[in-house]
Amino acid sequence: MESVSLPVWLAGVSLVLGALAVALYFYRRSARPPSEAPPTSPMQTPIRPAQACSAPDPSAAPAAPQSLAGRRQHALFVIFAKPDATTDERLTEWLRGKNARFDAERRVFLIDGQKRTNPIIVANAYPPGEMPDLLSGELRETVRGVVLLVKPPIHRRRNQQMHVYVTLAQEMDDTFRGRILDGEQNPVSELTYRRILGEERRR
Repeated sequence: MESVSLPVWLAGVSLVLGALAVALYFYRRSARPPSEAPPTSPMQTPIRPAQACSAPDPSAAPAAPQSLAGRRQHALFVIFAKPDATTDERLTEWLRGKNARFDAERRVFLIDGQKRTNPIIVANAYPPGEMPDLLSGELRETVRGVVLLVKPPIHRRRNQQMHVYVTLAQEMDDTFRGRILDGEQNPVSELTYRRILGEERRR
């Protein structure tokens, strides 16, 4: 009888100790503050998709060069329909025919027109607005469009340069057959030209 009761007694003690150990484990786990929570294993860590990098948009909106921002000026954007090496060649010949001169500091072309002190500026229509020196054979990438800029006259009667400006914009529109937009990115109309010439205000 004694030989049977000893194993039974030992088994009972083992069960009691096991139950105490389990109870102690769950008690300590429930009492542990959140900061002491066991670390999540790498396999349990949710994988977040990487943020997509924004690729350059080839159809980004045109804008006047930052170096010329803040000036009171007219702006007409001439966006080429199919820019390629051919349009670069035509643009080069067009600039040469207008006796344009390259401003290396601002990287724009200047056309004197009727008033050298207020030249018509030909800049790249797309940021950062820098033109390659086409007349010297420099070409970094295909020019997709240009922006024509000019300061309006102080006196309305002295608007000869505005007539040159409008004529140049119309010539470029005929030559490159793309889109021509005003400074607010709206399509240009005859009304736009009349406002630049000051005719709309006299009506």
